[in-house]
Amino acid sequence: MGALRLSSPEERQVMDRQLQKEANPGRPVVYHDRRRIIQYSRRTNKLCHEPTRLQKRLLCAVALRVRVCSLFLVISDQTDSLKPGHELAESYICAFLRHVYPRVPEEWIVSIVDCLLSTTQLSFTAANLGLRDLVLYGAGDSPGGKPGSINPPSPEITSNSLLSIVGALAEMDLERAYLFIRDFLLTPLVDLDLTGELVVIENPLPLLHGMLLSEGKPPPESRLQYQTGMNTLVACYQVGIYSGETLVGEAPGETPEIAEQEAARQAIRNMVGLSDHRPPLPLYGPAPSFDSNQLAKRNVSVSTYLNLLIQQPQCNLAH
Repeated sequence: MGALRLSSPEERQVMDRQLQKEANPGRPVVYHDRRRIIQYSRRTNKLCHEPTRLQKRLLCAVALRVRVCSLFLVISDQTDSLKPGHELAESYICAFLRHVYPRVPEEWIVSIVDCLLSTTQLSFTAANLGLRDLVLYGAGDSPGGKPGSINPPSPEITSNSLLSIVGALAEMDLERAYLFIRDFLLTPLVDLDLTGELVVIENPLPLLHGMLLSEGKPPPESRLQYQTGMNTLVACYQVGIYSGETLVGEAPGETPEIAEQEAARQAIRNMVGLSDHRPPLPLYGPAPSFDSNQLAKRNVSVSTYLNLLIQQPQCNLAH
């Protein structure tokens, strides 16, 4: 009988590759940069021309050192694309939200924009777009990286890369940059809870009173609609908020006070267009463009409504 074969040909091939890699620890992984960029361009349907220029922008516009075929390239475009990309994305998202929600207070618009442009959200979007395969950098650009190794890109690297792409797109075609922002940076709003996670209304009754005053409507009045299980652990109270004879909001609660606060919050959501039955965001068709006046326009702030309340006599809310 012949000698037993201790390993299969596939296992020996893998072992030979591993030994060859250990013999050349300084040799970086070779990526098909041009092919990956072309595939990325077709996948996003945004970057379809000037592959040489895009290669310099994408690999990577944020990392100071880019390792490509054992060469370290110094990229100076990161500052040229990152800051304009962030400014363009911030201004366009603000203008888009003000256009869709013209009655939402300005403070809430800023909170939503900060969430969409946060490092966590941008890195998640960049990872889903495949930017992690395009970003190459040295070990020194990542905390805890080992010499001679290519580490996974950090969330800061991938998020800044995405903003750099926006800046590079704006230099080539501003309409394409708007479309990129609308398609990839605004779409996470579909899964976010605007009224629960991003917008927290701490003291809703004074704000609701000020909003009603701004529209010339009667002050809010709380009315107990029904109650059940008062002497049990599962008590429930339904409170409605009325402005004159019009019901503007209603909500249940464990106590009349909790139900009143929730009803006031629901009334505010109904007034600003953030109710549960609001229409979906217009994330289809050509991306809307805004002029300088629309970009500079601001919604009414919460402080404006509260100042109206201070200038008026205090109302007595009926419980």
